[in-house]
Amino acid sequence: GAVVSVVYDGTQFKLVGQASSGPVFVYGEVPGGLPNGINLVFTTAFVPSPPESLTVFHKDGPAYMGFGVDFTLVGQTFTFNAPSAPQAGDLLRINYQR
Repeated sequence: GAVVSVVYDGTQFKLVGQASSGPVFVYGEVPGGLPNGINLVFTTAFVPSPPESLTVFHKDGPAYMGFGVDFTLVGQTFTFNAPSAPQAGDLLRINYQR
């Protein structure tokens, strides 16, 4: 219910400001990083807080990556464990609280 400012970057809307001091949720963000089966490092636009709020989705389906199991998070950078590396052609979306 908050009034916010957003900017469209050609792919998605990004939150740039908010009027209230409550939590802000980010939905459907495309993380930074190249899913190619080799790259394990991806980034968020904002720092997820709490870190456990970060959920990774594959091809807009159900969540398939588990925090602390399939990936770790430090600040805005999340790193997949090698067996969980997103493959070439994978479309990743992330949701989190900031």
